[in-house]
Amino acid sequence: MGQRTFDIPPGDSDGFTRTLRWVIWAASTAIVACLALSFHGAQVIEAQVNGWLLAHVFGLNTLTAGGQPTIYFFQASSGHGIPGGLAALVVTPECSVLLMLIPLMALFGLLLGLGRLKNRNLLLATAVTAVIMIAINQLRLAMIIGSIRLFGFARGYPISHIYIGSVFAVFGFALAIFVFIKIASRDSSHAPGSTE
Repeated sequence: MGQRTFDIPPGDSDGFTRTLRWVIWAASTAIVACLALSFHGAQVIEAQVNGWLLAHVFGLNTLTAGGQPTIYFFQASSGHGIPGGLAALVVTPECSVLLMLIPLMALFGLLLGLGRLKNRNLLLATAVTAVIMIAINQLRLAMIIGSIRLFGFARGYPISHIYIGSVFAVFGFALAIFVFIKIASRDSSHAPGSTE
């Protein structure tokens, strides 16, 4: 009597791949939720980093208060302030880079769970894109402070924050997503579930 053999179709027939995807999606959801609840901490870190950059890279006299998302600096022009007087910029949730990092992490979790792209490429794409987004936002904050310092709050803030800053952020976000797609989709023609 011949032996009967059963061919197991490729993919997630044993349920393991399906389970792994759900675990990845659940973990990604938890990370996104943690990021969404960490706005104040992220704002404080961004203010501290930007204050350091302005002081050590751009040579501006800045102050930051521990635990506060505020950057203090000295104005060089009048306009709702006194030349040489102390001014401040508060990093609000709307100005935080988390607004860009949260969708990025959600996209990472979704694509990783689907298993259509190489895991290594996805990890690299997410890391590089996050660095670009953080750098863009730090430059935007520095530009806002520089504009207020030079032109005063009345003129400098609307120009740098509402107009130029918004355009800068949109183009920066578009660049980051372009880089993400290029890296993540590189050599992606492989069997689903591959970790290469």
